[in-house]
Amino acid sequence: MTHLATLDRGTRAPAHLLALYPASAAAIAALPACAGCWSCDAPGLCDTGSAGGALVSHYGAATPHADELAGHLPLLAAAGEPAALGRGARYAGQVWERQDRVEEAVRLWHWALDQGARDPVIFNRLSMHHERRHDHATALAVCERALATRPETGTARATWDAITRRASRCRRHLAAVGRGGTPPLRGTAVRGSCSARCRGVPRGTGRVPGARRVETRRPVVAESERDLEEMPLEWRRALAIVAHPDDLEYGAAAAVAEWTDAGREVAYLLVTRGEAGIDTLAPGESARVREAEQIASAAVVGVGSVEFLDHRDGVIEEGVALRRDLAAAIRRHRPELLITLNHRDTWGDRRFWNTPDHRVVGRAVLDAAGDAGNRWIFPEQLTGTGDAEGGNGSGGGLEPWDGVRWVAVAGSPEATHAQAVGASAMARAEASLAAHRAYIAALTDQDPADYARELHAEMADAVATRFGGRRGVAFEVFPR
Repeated sequence: MTHLATLDRGTRAPAHLLALYPASAAAIAALPACAGCWSCDAPGLCDTGSAGGALVSHYGAATPHADELAGHLPLLAAAGEPAALGRGARYAGQVWERQDRVEEAVRLWHWALDQGARDPVIFNRLSMHHERRHDHATALAVCERALATRPETGTARATWDAITRRASRCRRHLAAVGRGGTPPLRGTAVRGSCSARCRGVPRGTGRVPGARRVETRRPVVAESERDLEEMPLEWRRALAIVAHPDDLEYGAAAAVAEWTDAGREVAYLLVTRGEAGIDTLAPGESARVREAEQIASAAVVGVGSVEFLDHRDGVIEEGVALRRDLAAAIRRHRPELLITLNHRDTWGDRRFWNTPDHRVVGRAVLDAAGDAGNRWIFPEQLTGTGDAEGGNGSGGGLEPWDGVRWVAVAGSPEATHAQAVGASAMARAEASLAAHRAYIAALTDQDPADYARELHAEMADAVATRFGGRRGVAFEVFPR
């Protein structure tokens, strides 16, 4: 399967792909994007892993030919390519969802799973669909089927975490009305399979018609499963402070796009230049590349102010020097909202250890919000005596700033709020992450655009499970 594109550069489709899939040859050759997808344009060869993978890639995630792609999926099932089948079914189904053809998407996804597809996004979308319709038994069955196939390692961590949380919620719903045990088979939704709150029964009644009486004492709900509140929007200026180039693109870019579209001002401050982030590039070259990628990335979501400090990537030191630099930036930008990345010890379902730089910078941002408002902390920034103690603090001319009203932490396992994001903001966030091409290329062989699209979909879908079905970006918000 190597060099498929270069073997037949003069035609609309790779010759080997057409030979392997003769029944699809005419359809593939007719696709406008064939021989023009990332595999052909970037490396000059088709490295999607298989003929089925190439077929799906030639359609793409936002294909206008979703019905044609769906028509070819039985061919992938017969060929024994479950990964390509799952990706193709996901692409077609998500297009159908945007076209309000949800039931068709659901039928397609159930069929794909029955054919051996194990795509986590399909599991997540399907279980979400059934949970929204209060069919918790079917939602739980889909979740348990998914979790039985969860790999030990791999990507899509946010999606797997969302599935795990949904399974827990569905078990509680079913137990609350005495319907625990084996869920019904797919398609046999059970009336009364929701909790009182889900079915719209007034608070305090504790009863669903026809259900047995249950204990009314409310269980303790983990913070990671509580509904998310709307992000506060009574602000005009925000300053986002993170450790590395790309940190914001992995956590907050879609929200930033929504805010800048609404006329709010957002500036970025990067504590390092990311010089230790790419194993194949020397630190100096890596810093140059990643700084340029960050500036381009920020522009995509409407951020024109991007500043860099010169703390060392990978070994950022917690302490006064860092707090001084951040306090100076806060006093200079005078934001009402501070944004940073997860300062807690772990990510997601707490099985993945966070990096020292993220922990140190996140905690320093929370501290610096108070430092900036106290004129007796780092007074040299106010009196013009310079930064004799070292660091990048201002040499004077600033005023205290006690106007920070909130610190919003993206990527936190203790999220409390969310910013709803629309299709335009999602697309810009995806392009913003994809702009970090050199960094992504060092992580994966996947095309940066596909990688960014799938990752943002996973994160936004995970938020939707706790945000009334709306896609969004989650934050742990600390009011001040």
